[in-house]
Amino acid sequence: MGICREVDGCKGGLTMAAGAIDMRLRPPVEGWKNSRMFSAASFDYLALEGFARSPSAVQGSLDMLIAEMDEAQIESGVVMGRQSPPPFGHIRNEELLSLQAAYPGRFLIWAGVNVDGGTDAALKQIRRLEGSPVIKGISIEPTLSAGYVHAADEKLFPIYELCANLGLPVNVTLSAPLQLASPEPMEKMHPHHLVKVAKAFPRLSIHVGHAAWPLNREMIAVAVSCPNIWVSPDQYLISKFPGSEDFAKAALHLLPRRVLFGSCYPFKPLKESVNAYKAWGFPAALQEAIFRGNAQRLMNL
Repeated sequence: MGICREVDGCKGGLTMAAGAIDMRLRPPVEGWKNSRMFSAASFDYLALEGFARSPSAVQGSLDMLIAEMDEAQIESGVVMGRQSPPPFGHIRNEELLSLQAAYPGRFLIWAGVNVDGGTDAALKQIRRLEGSPVIKGISIEPTLSAGYVHAADEKLFPIYELCANLGLPVNVTLSAPLQLASPEPMEKMHPHHLVKVAKAFPRLSIHVGHAAWPLNREMIAVAVSCPNIWVSPDQYLISKFPGSEDFAKAALHLLPRRVLFGSCYPFKPLKESVNAYKAWGFPAALQEAIFRGNAQRLMNL
């Protein structure tokens, strides 16, 4: 198999040697509980048979979430801040830092940065976080803003440059459901725009949340061409989603070191999401990379 060229130990097996790192987990802190993220309507829109809503999401309970993480063998959840235009809203980074302090080791924080206020304000936001050992990355959503033509708008380049200099990976969230929930055109979320960013800033690691679904093959082609782009399909690698096999094949043959696991909680329950990834029957070394090793390298853990 193609995986054997990049990941050692290509024998079968489905047992994780250590707990998983979930690259897309939105815990029930107040900012999210009061947003569309935890609304029944949002969940119903993305519901799938066999993926019931997590009790912790229904109850809005952090303690229940921790118990569900333990049951699913998820050691840490990456919590990405969101500071985007309506209807998405703002999750204060201070709230996420308090979460991390309350549950040490269980949550890894990527600060949300507001690009709506202009480049200078965004740079100040990032500089205030400089040197914090708690911040593992920066998350922006420029395709949802009327102020940018797409994620490779050159007005964003100072943000990318600063993050590259600081050694902080940047998350850019791209997906049709996200884009269609905004008034901005769907064309803005096409992953090919990221090629310009990746080539301009080769030292910058770019994590693509939702992996630009349903433009799966376009996303994979971009990542194959750009070794600093990481593909994070989260719920879209569940086999019931159309095109999920593209991401599975990419992980197996083309991108074994740059495909990552994510549950998309609260839209998907944790244990069922882990099992859905395992159901692809990936070799043991690849499974370890997807669930844990790739995330560790991305965040220099």
